[in-house]
Amino acid sequence: MKRLALLGIGCYLLALLITFPPGVVLRWIAPKELAMQDPAGSVWHGEAQAASYAGYYLGKTNWRLQPFALLRGQLAYQVEAQGPDGFVKGVFGVTPSGKVHVSKLSAIASIQTLAPVLPPELSAGLFQGRAQIKLDELQLADGWPLAARGKVDLVDLGLVLPPEALGSYEVELDGGDGAPVQGNFHDTAGSVEIKGTITLNADRSSQLKCTARARPDASDVIKKNLNQVCPAS
Repeated sequence: MKRLALLGIGCYLLALLITFPPGVVLRWIAPKELAMQDPAGSVWHGEAQAASYAGYYLGKTNWRLQPFALLRGQLAYQVEAQGPDGFVKGVFGVTPSGKVHVSKLSAIASIQTLAPVLPPELSAGLFQGRAQIKLDELQLADGWPLAARGKVDLVDLGLVLPPEALGSYEVELDGGDGAPVQGNFHDTAGSVEIKGTITLNADRSSQLKCTARARPDASDVIKKNLNQVCPAS
């Protein structure tokens, strides 16, 4: 009986949502960081000519409601969008408490365009390069990851000032359900041999443990400043 009641409530809420224009519903339920230009279609399935989330700007954006997520207390959509220098695709959900749940996420974007939606503690604005993201799960609270599982490839990473190539890296993310999110990373190309772990705790603190060694072709700037990032191996 309890499951039937939940199903009935979910169907009722779904019917209410479908009868309203998407622009009206977005103002009610969307996170304050989300804005859409000229939304059209329905709450069930529609599109916008442009969108932005916390300063990350998107081009044409399509969405399709995932109705069964209502039974889990989430409003979730399958979203496909063109970014300024890539794309974003995945299932995005939000709970009444404001937590964001993402699954089946695939994305490509430059690190600098992603900087507005990354935690400021990561100092993403200091770097340039490209991120290739494939995550099975991501949970965010106020922009901070509470859970993450999947892989991120950082391609052609470099410092913005002074301009300095750092190479490419692979990050394997795992953690959640009360455990800190850990990212195990290592280089895949470049002038620095590096491996380590970054730990992101629920209280927004983080720890970095890594070892690094400059390869013979590394610049003098890298060799001089390497120990500021990781202890020498």
